[in-house]
Amino acid sequence: MPSQHNFNPHRNFGITSLNASPDGSRLYALSKDSIVYAYSTSHIDQGPIHAYSHPKLRTASFYVKSALSKDGSLLATGSSDGTVIVFPTEERYLDRTIYGRDSIRRSDDDISTPSTGKDLAFGKGAALVRGHEKEVTGVVWSQRNDVVSISDDFTARCWKNGVYGTEAEELRSGGEDEGRRWACGWAETD
Repeated sequence: MPSQHNFNPHRNFGITSLNASPDGSRLYALSKDSIVYAYSTSHIDQGPIHAYSHPKLRTASFYVKSALSKDGSLLATGSSDGTVIVFPTEERYLDRTIYGRDSIRRSDDDISTPSTGKDLAFGKGAALVRGHEKEVTGVVWSQRNDVVSISDDFTARCWKNGVYGTEAEELRSGGEDEGRRWACGWAETD
């Protein structure tokens, strides 16, 4: 096991899902520490080259999985808090001002954030909210590049990319008036 995943409390170690890029150059590992690590397949023994994290990404069980889009440009993960997180994988979107796990803020004290032993740039993602009420265990990409997610709340969702731009903004800012948000989910903005 790589030293980056070797730590103790509450068994917050281990890999729940692996995804390889279409060209085979990258391997993405969703870890129980709620971080996705990116490895260069040419130099996998040197540890992760960068990572992805989001405050809503929680991997409380080994059932939470991830999936890479067909073209490899987007990575989606489930989460134990009922959200889906989507990360752009292009390295130009990495935040090079954030290094190491200790800089990732968590709202829960029970999630440990040990040192990786080296500085990693982090990629930020977008949370797809209000789609599920329980742990999102599976995600897959459709032929149209939409994310399909399944959850322990007995629902499946198809998250359409960019189809409802103005409607999504209205859902984010419009409130609960007249039931417009009923059965809808959307991408949360920062």
